[in-house]
Amino acid sequence: MMATIITLQTIQTHLRTHVCVNCSKVALQKFPRWMSVRTYGTARAADLHVDSGVNVESEKEGTRREKRIHTYHKVPDWRTPTELAEYLTQNIVFQNDEFLAVNKPYGLPIYQNDTTSDELCVNDVLKLLQNKLGTDRLMLPFSLDIDLQKKSSGILILPKSVSARQDLRSFTKIVRTAQRLPQTFWAVTVGIPIHEELNEQICVMQHQVGEYIMNIPDKIVPNKRKDKGRIIPRISHRVLDKNTQLGCALVEIKPNYTQWDCLQVCMAQRLSPILGDHQYSGRVKHVLGRPVPVEPKVVKPATQTLPDFVRRKLRLGFDQVHSIPLHLHCAQWTLFGHLKKKKDQPLIINAAAPEFFNWTLSQLGLELPVVS
Repeated sequence: MMATIITLQTIQTHLRTHVCVNCSKVALQKFPRWMSVRTYGTARAADLHVDSGVNVESEKEGTRREKRIHTYHKVPDWRTPTELAEYLTQNIVFQNDEFLAVNKPYGLPIYQNDTTSDELCVNDVLKLLQNKLGTDRLMLPFSLDIDLQKKSSGILILPKSVSARQDLRSFTKIVRTAQRLPQTFWAVTVGIPIHEELNEQICVMQHQVGEYIMNIPDKIVPNKRKDKGRIIPRISHRVLDKNTQLGCALVEIKPNYTQWDCLQVCMAQRLSPILGDHQYSGRVKHVLGRPVPVEPKVVKPATQTLPDFVRRKLRLGFDQVHSIPLHLHCAQWTLFGHLKKKKDQPLIINAAAPEFFNWTLSQLGLELPVVS
């Protein structure tokens, strides 16, 4: 007798109730014993398998499957400002009389542009952090100094006074003028950069693509360097590790500017988009296994396309690729003498990569460098 698959909709119709993770016992009670219910993680993935045998899958097995949550879905859980403040307090990586540095998790906005959203952001809990730490004041840096908002994880520096905030502003201007590279990012890329190491300027401008305002690379024109409609960051990259069989790499990126998504724009331009970049990765296509650039002025945001062997390594179905977080982590900040107010050795702040980042490296056969 051939096996028959009864969908979740059929179960809901029969039971006249919603089948969810906690309702598998109800399903077992309502249906005949020769049916076995298999629930995978969530109710929408549940199937009822009917066969000619009498094997009923145990509830313990079903429970184990229900509890399997992909690493990319294991996000830090805070529901109130107090819980978020406590989380950030536990993830402080540096502080002195002038600055506090926290290891910001992926997905946490620094400030909320959408006033209708109830999503918590760092700005919501500054007062709570102040009280917890016994600090007179805690501020966000100027908007031009904020790194990548919620799209990345890693070091976020919070000034403790107006003068410290202005010092950070001045430091940023000096760094950009001198083209020094104070930040170090780690990125997992889909594709191995052609150059193992590259340090050069790129030009980024904004362009309307349908209903989207996109950041696109452009040629550097000397007489347009100060054009307000473009930025010219210097971005250095170095391949730390690579898996030639999977065509993936762990790349160190050092920019002197991080606005306008210029790191994602740069790596897509260098034909190795960052894993989890669902905005700019479509600018690279593969023809006969080779990366080919696509005209960026016509590419809209879309779920990243992964090679099947990479997707399987990450244990994802086709309909789960959109859930991959951006694998871009600010791992190090170097504060030079003019911000430290001492001319001796620079101060180096490090922040460990998040769990999902390390898991991805393990799955793709890549290793992080040892940070001293």
